[in-house]
Amino acid sequence: MVMEETVTAVTPNEHLAMSFTMDFMDMDYEMLLIEKDGKTTIKSKSTTSGNGILAKSMVSFMTSAMEAQEDENLNNLKTLIGHFQN
Repeated sequence: MVMEETVTAVTPNEHLAMSFTMDFMDMDYEMLLIEKDGKTTIKSKSTTSGNGILAKSMVSFMTSAMEAQEDENLNNLKTLIGHFQN
């Protein structure tokens, strides 16, 4: 399976948007970095759609697994950033 990733928007230190296209499904991903009181909060949003009847059905059942993966990815990013701050 081949995945094509396209950066669709960048505002340094504020916003990143990407689209991912593959045979099975397409996904739009957006990450916002919000600074407040010297701390940065990262918020992300994904929109996923299956390509074809089978893929659409499977994507609807994969939502919780994809959310869990996103949580793990953001926690790994937080850990990585923490290593650079110390």
